[in-house]
Order: sequence, then C-alpha cells, then structure tokens
Amino acid sequence: MRIFLILIFLISFSTKTDAQESINQKMVLNNIVNPTTNLFVHFDKNIYSNNETVYFTAYILKTGKFDLASHKILAVALIKDLDTAFVKAEKFLIQGGLAFGSLTIPDSIITGNYHLLAFTDKLVNGEPELTFKQPIVIKTNIDPPFKASIAFQGKPDPLDREHRLIVSVTSKDNKFLPKPTTINYRYGNRNKTGKTDLMGQLVISVPKAENLTDPNIYIKLKNQKDSSFLAMPLAPTKLNLQVKFYPEGGNLVNNINSVVGWEVTDQQRMPIPVTAFLYKDNAVIDTIQTNSYGIGKFYLTPEENATYSVKLANSSITNSIYKLPKALENGLVINLENAVVQDTLKFTLKNTGDKKVLIRVHNYKNCFVDVPFDMETASRKIRIPLTDIPKGIQTITVTDSLDRPLAERLFFAHYDEREAFTIQTDSSLYRPRQKVNLKLSPKTLQHNAVVSIAVSQENRYSSKNNNDIESYAYLKNEIENIPVHPNSSYYKDQNYLQQILLVRGWRRYTWQQTESLKLTDTLKKIDSLNINGIVTKYNKELKLPLSLTTFGDHQLREIKTNNKGRFGLTNPTVTTEYDKRIYLFLNIPHKEGHEIKIIDNFDKTGLQLSKKLIFELILYLPCC
Repeated sequence: MRIFLILIFLISFSTKTDAQESINQKMVLNNIVNPTTNLFVHFDKNIYSNNETVYFTAYILKTGKFDLASHKILAVALIKDLDTAFVKAEKFLIQGGLAFGSLTIPDSIITGNYHLLAFTDKLVNGEPELTFKQPIVIKTNIDPPFKASIAFQGKPDPLDREHRLIVSVTSKDNKFLPKPTTINYRYGNRNKTGKTDLMGQLVISVPKAENLTDPNIYIKLKNQKDSSFLAMPLAPTKLNLQVKFYPEGGNLVNNINSVVGWEVTDQQRMPIPVTAFLYKDNAVIDTIQTNSYGIGKFYLTPEENATYSVKLANSSITNSIYKLPKALENGLVINLENAVVQDTLKFTLKNTGDKKVLIRVHNYKNCFVDVPFDMETASRKIRIPLTDIPKGIQTITVTDSLDRPLAERLFFAHYDEREAFTIQTDSSLYRPRQKVNLKLSPKTLQHNAVVSIAVSQENRYSSKNNNDIESYAYLKNEIENIPVHPNSSYYKDQNYLQQILLVRGWRRYTWQQTESLKLTDTLKKIDSLNINGIVTKYNKELKLPLSLTTFGDHQLREIKTNNKGRFGLTNPTVTTEYDKRIYLFLNIPHKEGHEIKIIDNFDKTGLQLSKKLIFELILYLPCC
C-alpha cells in the first residue's frame, strides 16, 4: 500500500489542473503581498533596576519587501505599559542582519511593567517592516512622590449597579498635601477626571460591566509636577468565559468519529481549566476537561438530527451551556496521528462526500505538495515524506475538485528538541560581579553560527516574560494569540505544541483571503526612517547651501546642506560610541540668527508605535 500511494503522488505532480495552478500562483502572490518577517532581540534579562544597563543582540531572521542589507539602523525604545508613555530610545547600526549594543535605564524611572520595543529603519506602508517587543519589569528603590491608595468604599454588594471606590492621597509622611491632586481614571470606555478634596480623597462611582475585555480600572494621579499610577481589577459578579470548539480538520460530519479540540478562556484571553459535561440532546454522554492551558479534546461521532452541547460545571459562570457546531450531512474529516513530526506526516482521511479530492501541503506562501487523490474507500491512511518541506509550522489542506476547502490542519515539520550545544559553568554559585567561565560544547551547531550568551542572577528572570529564539521564530511569530506557557520555552514542550496546533489548525479566513488576492495588492509604499536636520536663519529657509562640521569621536567630518539648508544624518559614517554625543558646527564666519534643528523620525515612529501596539496588561492584583 505504501508503494502504491507514493507512486500516485509522483505521477500526479505532472498532471496539475488549471485550478491547481491558479491556487499555487495565488500562494506565490500571497508571499509577495503578506511576507512573513522575523526580527528577534536577545536581551540579557527581563527584570531590571533603575540606572542599570540593558545589553542585547538583535537577529534579523527573515525580511519581507527589503533585502537583508537594506536594514541599516535598529532603534530600541523603552515604553511604559500603564500609559504607553515613550520613555527613551537609542539607535544602533545593523551589519549583515546583526546588531548589538546597550542602553541605560533612567535613574528617575518608577517601578512597573515596561516593554523594550525594537524596530528597523525600513518602512512598508508607513510602518516598520521589522518589529519586536520584549516585556520587562523595572524595580527601583525610589519612593513615590506621594502616597496613594485605592479601595472599595464599604463592603461590595453584588446587587449594587455601581462600583464605589475611594482614592486617598497623602504626603510621604502621611500628611495632607497643600494642593488637591488631579485624578484621571479609565474603566472600559469610561474616561473621567476629578480632584481630591481637602482630606486628599476622591470617591469614584463606575457602573458595573460584565463584558469588558479589560476589567481593571486605571488611575493616573498628578500633584503639581509629580505623578503616580494605580490599577485595580473590578471582578464581575459572574465569570463570562469564552468557549470555542475546534473539530479536527474544521467540520463535524455525521456518522464519522472526530477529534474535537476545545478551549476555555476568560475575557483577557487567560486560559481557564474547567470540568464540563457533554450532552447529546438532553442526556449526558461524557465528562470532559480543559487543562492548565485552557485546552482539552474529546471524541464524538455525530448522529443525524442530534444536538450536542457542553455545560460547564461551575455555578459562578454567566452562561454555562455552549452548543457545538452543527455536523455536516456529508463531508471529509482529517485525523493526524501526530501533529509534531520529524520526516514523515501520517494522517487518516474519512469521507462520505466527494471521492476525488486534492491534497496540498503548504504554508500559504509556498506549495510543497500538490496531488489529486481518489478516496476509493470511506477511510484511507496516508503518509507524506517531508524531505523537501522546510522546518516549522506547515498546513495540510484537502479540497474538492473545484478547490473548495474540505479540511485543514496545522502540523510542525522536522521537529527536533536536541540542544545545539551545551554550556558548562565553572561553579554552581557566584558572588555579585564575579567572573563566570563557560565551556561550550557544540552538538549540531554550524561552523559559522552566531551565539549570544547572557549571564545574570536567577532572580532577574521572569519565566512569564522569557523569550527564546526557537519559540519566537517558530511559534509566537507564526500563531496569533498563542496561549501563555507557564515555563520559558514553548518550543521544547511537545505536548503543548500538539494542543496548540489542534486548536489553531483551522483557518478558513486565510484560505479565502489568499483566493481573493489581486496583482495590485502587491503595490506597497516603501520608505526609510531618517534623522534629518535643517539650518535656518531667523526662522526662515536658506537660499544657499552651507557647510557643517561634526565632532564626537576624535574625528572631524564635513556635511553639506542643500540650497534650503536641509541635510541628512542617517549615515554610517556619522556614528559614535554609545552614550557619546556628536556636535554640529556651522562653517561660516557670521553665525548670528542661524539655528540648527534636528528632526529624529525614529523617535517619532517609536512614539506612534507605543500608542498603536497592544500590550498584554494582565495585572494579578487582589480584589476585595
């Protein structure tokens, strides 16, 4: 049987239909329109203190519209999570897809959650082609400028229609402040401002809301030049959970046994482990569960005219009954023996519909296997060698003869959890700032590989915020809204991968989007970020070019302006060591009325990105 199936596949490669060619061309077009890009930045740790140096190495793993050499400058910005405030940014040279450097955390920064946001100088439709964000925590020993607290006013009553909160503000030594404090608070779409009274208090009333994506109330306090922040979750009376069902392959089909993945999350997309009962009409037929990832699976053979539902065994949930999708009368079901494989993909097709189907293995950018297949029997076991398929997440899609998708599944090809090399330290314990000697023993490392290694105290790492290059490149950058893994490496947990690929394995919208692409969709506006300058005289444009001299690294360089006094500074020759300044001088005898202005588009873009990027602000705070 194995020889027969492989023979069918080999013959079929040379007999593609026009429809097959059309879909394959659409995938090539999709690769041009929506290229997958990948920038990874390895930071030395993810918990810092004020006035501490952040060290990093950046790797451009995959570019899109631009080639590797076009990316010349990397910007790294520090963003405060609570109000997405742009704290600072630094620029670094990129050479051969690599950049490394350091930046210093400001001494006056307050304790809190932050992000390090990295992006390169190349723009596609006005936004950086390559971006990367790393959540960090900054801990400081700086006392806040004043004391502030938030609490419920009295004991919360579940029957009340409003949350009544009291905000109290005092000086560091618990005295009343001489002037009232301005308080801006945000809860859901509600955004209001008030001031404390003579006692330094403000009572806030907000209507209860059961369906908020973010249940926290955020408060910004400002007293003269000083400011502070507070946040507090306002838990709903009953949980409103999101329950989703994922029949393997996409659809339930009557009289065909299927695997059904299901996922339970709260409104902040945090996983919820639950126990539930599976109903056929009004009778319980099974007890099912989700694990700590909020994911579970069960088996079901739908019967004609039967209704299936799941009831959660928890009385504190708003809606505890959830219906499964209706089964098709006829159709096709795919079942993978293992979705995390090395060199061979094994799966079973069960069918009560069309006999002639098409099997594709692809990644929506390139099609690697494209063969017609005849379902001679109701169930067929198939093996596909993955020799010419690249490592990573791939898709198998089965369509009918008109290229309408019947079933689809994600799998991971060429999975290998072997370590590329081992690291051995010369001691198990170290004193602060003690030298650490490491011995690297390569296993599968290529001779020209680049390795970046950071050595820090164990308490400077948070597993929740850890990023490793394998997990990011193969998973986080490929799958949206991936559930949080309790440990640092998503990639090395094969059981976790199996579950993620089951509940993220049906993406009809992607197939439809690919089919609707047009050649005109490839037209993109491409540009580059620059640091520019302008010389004016009495706030007016110049009429003749001028010459400027730069000084900052023991070298003098000349820069010429155009006729209007404009000049550029985005030049690898105009660089200096980190934390050193470059000074500009006008080479003219009479400098009266002249002014040099610098326009830094990197800072402007960093500020825009800080407002647009949605950071995961999950606050684990006690509630009442």
